[in-house]
Amino acid sequence: MAASSTPPRIEKSPGVRPSSAIAIGAVAAIAVLAIITVWDLLALFTTLHILDAIECVTLLGSVISLWGLVRAMGTEGAASKGWMILFGGVSTYFAGEIVFTTHRFVTISQVIFPSVADLFFVTGQLLIVAALLWLILAYSTSGLPMGSSSSYLVVLIVVASLAIFLVGRFTLPMWADPSFSYGWKLVTTIYSSLDLATLCAALVLLRVAILFRGGVVAQGWAAIAVAFVFMTAGDTFFGIGVDERYAGLAFLASYASLTFGALRHAEIVRSMK
Repeated sequence: MAASSTPPRIEKSPGVRPSSAIAIGAVAAIAVLAIITVWDLLALFTTLHILDAIECVTLLGSVISLWGLVRAMGTEGAASKGWMILFGGVSTYFAGEIVFTTHRFVTISQVIFPSVADLFFVTGQLLIVAALLWLILAYSTSGLPMGSSSSYLVVLIVVASLAIFLVGRFTLPMWADPSFSYGWKLVTTIYSSLDLATLCAALVLLRVAILFRGGVVAQGWAAIAVAFVFMTAGDTFFGIGVDERYAGLAFLASYASLTFGALRHAEIVRSMK
């Protein structure tokens, strides 16, 4: 049989259309520009921005945990009102944290002081102090042990000594310095006063926690007390001009401890029902 004289057909690759190549190139260019833009934005943010964002998330956890405790407590008993006030105070403080963090991210700079955030912070801390005092009063009237009076004398001496140091070292020189505005001086002094009141109440709760000598109840009260000791430390660091990263870490420890304490108390309440 004679071989066919027709040459074999070779299939040609369709190749890349010019329109497809242009589209791929455009997408690649947009991706590169997006990466460069994100990189430049991240370069603007600092450790403080990251800490602020983490603080907001952690404090939100505290708000949610306190709300769960308030729901578990119900409206019966004197302590339930104290927890409701504490929930309101921490929620208001959370609003201040959101305003503060948003301003820092938007301006990519140091936040103005005093600002709208301080209105929420001061109001929230006032409610927090009121709640802690309410809880201490409710506990003392329940007939449970409060400890010796000498232990509270030690608390008073510690807080008074700290107050004398802060007033002499920072508050009086600040009021004598004409470079600070009157609003700056007034708000800073209010913060210092609230911090000392918060510290005093927190140390009393810590003394109560020690009386339980371990267990879930001791952990709950100790965590709440330690939370507000750290809050006082964070406020103080921020107010006296210590590196803000240390203040941020103190606030982060405060919110985490508060969440743990609220969860522990909710666990106790649910186990009693």
